[in-house]
Amino acid sequence: MKWLLGVAAVFVVLGAWAGFRADASIDARFQTGLAVLLACHLLFCIWVWYRAKPGSGDRLVLPTFMLTSAAMLISILPRLFWPSAERLHITASIVGFGVMAVALIRQVRRRNQLRQGGPTL
Repeated sequence: MKWLLGVAAVFVVLGAWAGFRADASIDARFQTGLAVLLACHLLFCIWVWYRAKPGSGDRLVLPTFMLTSAAMLISILPRLFWPSAERLHITASIVGFGVMAVALIRQVRRRNQLRQGGPTL
């Protein structure tokens, strides 16, 4: 697990370095670094979820984290790849908001299930 955290840290640093070396505005650099960070977070969550034991806390909580990271990536990536497409930016923001709403509903249902004596962590 320690080596995986080290690899993730290296990818985050390399992504931040690549984002700051690019000839772009401060906003584009920030969004590039954030997109790399979110992509690494999403990949790390998928890997941990895949390796987790059935019924464990990781299996219960990580899908919400994955949906949240995906929603943020959906909102950011069109701004990076197509900076002048305003309609696409608005559409991506609406889709990202929808995915975030699904993550919120999923978490509320999970919380209610745990309160009623469902699976324990």
